[in-house]
Amino acid sequence: MEVTTSLHGNGVIGILREAKYKWERRCLLTPSHAARLLRAGKGQNGGVRRIIVQPSEKRIYRDNQYEEVGCEISENLEECGTIFGVKQPQLGTLLPRRSYAFFSHTHKAQPENMGLLDEVLDKHLRLFDYELIVNDQGSRLVAFGEFAGRAGMVDFLRGLGERYLALGYSTPFLSLGSSYMYPSLAAAKAAVLAVGEEIASVGLPAAICPITFVFTGTGNVSRGAQEVFRLLPHQYVEPDQLPTLVSTASGPRLHHQVYAAVAQPQHMVAPNDPAATFVKAEYYARPEQFHPVFHETLAPYATAVINCMYWERRFPRLLSKHQLRDLARRPGGMKLLGVADITCDVEGSIECLNRSTNIEKPFFRYDPLCGTFHDDMDGPGVFLLGVDILPTELAREATKHFGDALFPFVAALAAADTLDAAPEPMRRACIASEGQLTPLFEYITRMRERLAEAAPQGQLAVSDDDGRFSTVISLAGHLFDQFLINEALDVIETAGGRFSVASCQVGQSSRATSSAELHVAADTAEQLAEIVEALAEVAGVFFPKLPPAVRALTRSGTIEKARQRQRSWNALHSAERRSLSPVPRMKPGGFSNEKEELGGPTADAPQATANGHPGTADGAPVEHEAPRRAGTERAASDGDATTGLPRVLLLGAGRMCEPVVRHLTSVGKSRACARDSSVAIGDHASESQTGSRKQKNGAGLEESGLEEWRGAQVTVASLLLDEAQRAAAIGKQRCLAVQLDTRDIARLAGLVRDSDVVISLLPPACHVAVAQACIAAGKDLVTASYVSSEMQALDDAARAAGVTLLCEMGLDPGIDHMSAMKMIDGIHAAGGRVRSFVSACGGLPAAAAADNPLGYKFSWNPRGAIMAGRNAATYKMDGQVVNVAGPALFSAAQPCSLPGLPAFALERLPNRDSLLYGPLYGIDAEAATLFRATLRYQGFSSLMDCFGRLGFFDLSPVSSLAHPATFLSFLEACFPSAAAPGQTFAVRERAVLEGLARTLEAQLGGGAAELVSRAVDCARWLGLTREAPLPAAVASPLDLLCHCMEASMGYQPGEQDMVLLHHDVVEETAGGGRRRHSATLVAVGEAEGRHGGQPETAMAKTVGLPVAIAAQLLLSRRVQSRGVLRPVTPDIYGPALKELGRLGVSFKERVTDIMEI
Repeated sequence: MEVTTSLHGNGVIGILREAKYKWERRCLLTPSHAARLLRAGKGQNGGVRRIIVQPSEKRIYRDNQYEEVGCEISENLEECGTIFGVKQPQLGTLLPRRSYAFFSHTHKAQPENMGLLDEVLDKHLRLFDYELIVNDQGSRLVAFGEFAGRAGMVDFLRGLGERYLALGYSTPFLSLGSSYMYPSLAAAKAAVLAVGEEIASVGLPAAICPITFVFTGTGNVSRGAQEVFRLLPHQYVEPDQLPTLVSTASGPRLHHQVYAAVAQPQHMVAPNDPAATFVKAEYYARPEQFHPVFHETLAPYATAVINCMYWERRFPRLLSKHQLRDLARRPGGMKLLGVADITCDVEGSIECLNRSTNIEKPFFRYDPLCGTFHDDMDGPGVFLLGVDILPTELAREATKHFGDALFPFVAALAAADTLDAAPEPMRRACIASEGQLTPLFEYITRMRERLAEAAPQGQLAVSDDDGRFSTVISLAGHLFDQFLINEALDVIETAGGRFSVASCQVGQSSRATSSAELHVAADTAEQLAEIVEALAEVAGVFFPKLPPAVRALTRSGTIEKARQRQRSWNALHSAERRSLSPVPRMKPGGFSNEKEELGGPTADAPQATANGHPGTADGAPVEHEAPRRAGTERAASDGDATTGLPRVLLLGAGRMCEPVVRHLTSVGKSRACARDSSVAIGDHASESQTGSRKQKNGAGLEESGLEEWRGAQVTVASLLLDEAQRAAAIGKQRCLAVQLDTRDIARLAGLVRDSDVVISLLPPACHVAVAQACIAAGKDLVTASYVSSEMQALDDAARAAGVTLLCEMGLDPGIDHMSAMKMIDGIHAAGGRVRSFVSACGGLPAAAAADNPLGYKFSWNPRGAIMAGRNAATYKMDGQVVNVAGPALFSAAQPCSLPGLPAFALERLPNRDSLLYGPLYGIDAEAATLFRATLRYQGFSSLMDCFGRLGFFDLSPVSSLAHPATFLSFLEACFPSAAAPGQTFAVRERAVLEGLARTLEAQLGGGAAELVSRAVDCARWLGLTREAPLPAAVASPLDLLCHCMEASMGYQPGEQDMVLLHHDVVEETAGGGRRRHSATLVAVGEAEGRHGGQPETAMAKTVGLPVAIAAQLLLSRRVQSRGVLRPVTPDIYGPALKELGRLGVSFKERVTDIMEI
């Protein structure tokens, strides 16, 4: 599509499929981020109106997860004004006159990426580079240092196990996999915890102890690595204590824990003058007056070196090949087994890292005595880890981190029609706009021109042997915002020199300075001396090692003047850091390869830990509360210090939350419902299952049925404070409302720590982050949502922490599980077997409110319900497995009736994969029929099937639409053969309706005249053919249908909803007979609210009450199981069903013999 006008600011954003690297599974936004953006942009002129995601089978989040929150899945991003990716897109794929954001790796004029920059300029794109997004203090806002540290440490521990095995030792490390082998960071940590428990209980081979780790750097990378290390039983020692520990320590503790030291600069280098003392500032200013000592001070006593520091060429290496050879020649051999160079600086501070490794083959071995490299672990030497894309191994968490960092800017960027309208951090990170480099990055042109002249064959302009005289020059100061870099390049070129960029950090605020390392070469000593003299006047500059001939030609005092300028700049930079908040600052070169600041020479500012709290001296976060670990006693909660009541944190503030607040803040007997539980024949749940004791416990509950509940102190937390306040008002003085954005992990963690139980009624995509916070704090969690694969992956971590994550505790899933298992367990207890299990549930309007052609109403956006009706389904009927394709689901609906409710004319649609419930309910080997369904009034599915056949579920935008558009003209564009242009509205409407009828008749055949008539009448009733202006948000047929349904099919004041749940179970008795068990729940919402409040809907009641009861069970410690649970065991469903019955949510149960005919 040729675009001549800009699409900037149109509110439509695109998400690119990552194609550059096989292992790149990250994305810019999680489905939860996308949902929030779409919700915030709904009905607004600015913000995000649509999100189009290119399909990808390897992305960590599946396409359907984005689709379920309202995103569109399409290869075509031509309608998008702002397009986001992670890595560089393929050349030739960029769409003109749009905004793009990705890691471009172009700001240092990297030759391999200049073709991409040319395409950006030729197509008049705005290019935003994530590496350049910094705050006013210069700290990167989008970076993955901690994830690199975490993933690298897990991977290295795996390698350590393999290396020990090659040496003849079996260790617990051998059971670890690489980070990518686990479904989540929590699962990887749980695996490390399991290794730690084995070390603590079984121990390590005596011959390899003590195992010692030496960490370098104090930035985010080091903190991430140490975060994983601290999951092992460990002890930190001062670096100076390491030699004593290795040479003299003894005792059993040595075999049951590992040790660590964090190296400081004085352990890495020493002054050349033996009489001088180490001064860090002097080292940073004059590193050539220091020599390396790490190979003498710490390396001989380290089992492993975890290298996390930033390094520049002007500083001595941490370990050279020569030094490793000397270590290998020491008497007794070399203790050092491996080096994890998480910074992955090839031939950098670890000289023998001669290449980066890949995720599937992360290790190689270096033999320092022979100077050879090997791909196995079996011979002498050290093994090295050098993976350069470590964060993508933790793709799920890295994506969330990515989205959290970008989220504050996305909506504003999507609505920015000019660069000046973009958020300031994004504006500063814009490399190119409208075919031009932005002023901050105009230096790229100069660099490219010189590189092209000096290296026409595409090689670097300067190499180590280029010219007779060369040096590395470090520049510091306001290089770019005051255009000093241009002056510096002028100096080099005017003198006939050549240069290439070794590293570059662009400071992006008026207060932030920049730094760059240039490799400069000249043909004569006089030329290089002239360059040195001139550069000393330009900016803070440092010359690490000038050739002697050049040094002799420079004027007296030039070098010292440059050094003094460098020291002054360092002092200024340090003063700035001390005057700012303790946010880690970027280090020189920190933009390279997506790395955050990696510790090293300039890392002396106060550091913050990952959760935002100040760190200890060794980088460990300050402990607030030890998580509950496996094996600890689950005592009742101590409760609120003031009231003595248990504390419940309720996340979410929608209609479902109100029954939760009402139930938890009220006192047991005062809220007993007028209706009693109605349980007929077949109630197999005996008192022995739930207990008849009335023993009180610390949470104020009685173990018989929760009748003596004393209430709880509830905190309602929501992104929208007014919604939280509305829900909290129900609980009066026992309830507190707070504003919470769950992206604020530190705030979430604090609220979780201050609670006894957490309830999450947030969208399902948010539950995992909440669960992780609960595991970290040792707090139990309740949700009403299905257990996702991500949630299930937390099972081991939850067990290890002694935490219960009780999920699927609503209506469907929830009450359906509990009532079904009560029947099934009763059948099994009597010696019977389940031969058929059929269950159906639905939320419907009460009969009086079912007054539209579809017999259905929405209390939320219809899109989710419509798309759910396109899910494929699988079930088993009389031993045969039946598969229903998504597009055929509505046509697969079957009429049904419920025993005792003959007035309801219902139908049931297959509900996703029913076969999953065989193993869950313990009936997969005995049931010939397994069928779960959704209930609707008869006629609903056939009409919805008609809308599907007409194309109203299509997500594709209608491109041939004329403007200004109306509802009718939209349909005319969809059905051009039915259009009657130039006619009156009545003629045009009739023509379109007749066109719809013809389309349906062609598909359904001649016997469907009555259905076709109903479908056409329903389309007209919905307002699809109105001559009203079409809303701007309507772009696709599905948009049109959803808009009309939301406007026409909402609940009106005084209307009631209804919940129907029915089980039909056929038992084969121990005697060979057959019996039918049925259980039916009918719940109707309130017509009027209590005390002038909002009416309580049946759906809110049947979802909210089970969640609240689950919280009571956890607070009373009635549930002793840990990990991820569903309510399918008697200790949960017994008391929960009893309490629901007492509150009026009860089943009518029947058992009848089946007569053989």
